[in-house]
Amino acid sequence: MSALMPIVNIHVKHDYSQGGLDAAQCLAHNRNMNIENLRRLRGLNQTDLAEMAQLSQPAISRAEKGDDGVTLRNYRKISAALNVPLSDLFQENRTRSENELLEMYRQLPAERQGLWLEMSRTFAKDHSVPNAETRRTGR
Repeated sequence: MSALMPIVNIHVKHDYSQGGLDAAQCLAHNRNMNIENLRRLRGLNQTDLAEMAQLSQPAISRAEKGDDGVTLRNYRKISAALNVPLSDLFQENRTRSENELLEMYRQLPAERQGLWLEMSRTFAKDHSVPNAETRRTGR
């Protein structure tokens, strides 16, 4: 027997108990995966994304569901194929419009992003939803 141990890659699943999550929180975590929304926004099916990420279609399906056993390497491949930061895969599900706005914003040069934000803030102030007091008093 060799004195040196061979290097072995060991796959480690998520340990939800460490963070104190109960079963309901784990299910909520799985629903917060954003991969499917990002994929659909680009008009891709799971097979298309699998080819782009050099993964299998079932691997994409498991990642979209937030299943245990999906490796960080696979998430990195998916984020690279979708051309988004890794963190975007784990954001709460966004609507198609929200994803589209975010994609358009990211395509703008930095100076135009600032103008876009300023315009959005102005628009949000001018068109804010009235609260109960405003609706009741008309002011």
